[in-house]
Amino acid sequence: METQNQRNEDAHLVEHAVGFLQTLFEKMGLAVSVEVSVEGRMIRVNVSGEEAHELVGGSGAAARSNVLEAIQLLLGRNLFVGEGGRTIVVDSDGIRELRCQLLEAAADRLAETAITTGKTMAIYGMNSFDRRAVHLRLANREEVQTDSEGEGAVRTLVVQRRGDLRREDPEPTSNEG
Repeated sequence: METQNQRNEDAHLVEHAVGFLQTLFEKMGLAVSVEVSVEGRMIRVNVSGEEAHELVGGSGAAARSNVLEAIQLLLGRNLFVGEGGRTIVVDSDGIRELRCQLLEAAADRLAETAITTGKTMAIYGMNSFDRRAVHLRLANREEVQTDSEGEGAVRTLVVQRRGDLRREDPEPTSNEG
């Protein structure tokens, strides 16, 4: 049950997040609207408006997703200095949902390839949001297993038949969905 203290904390987080993001977008020269909501431990941000496409511009879905990831990181560092336990998701007019749909379709194709060929498939250069979407999509598929290997920018998502040993040279796959 939500307490008055929790509602006050949530209202403060929303106010702080909106202020921070409005300042950030003003400095970027973007006239956009920011909506922030708190759902349990998740803070959801949606950026909209005619200039929102400037925010998520770039070549390819991965570039758009990376800009949103960067904004999430900045917001998280600003809101939770020395504290954690909350998840922040920044979206712009549904681009995250579209990205998830593309990633889920790619995950299904990778799983089918791994099952039918027996090859270990790898996707390089995915951000944490994208890797998580693939892991979640394939989590309930009994025929395959996923893993993330490596650290930082070289972190790799691996899809293989369940029970197969990891091979040295997985088939590389583009991270563009």
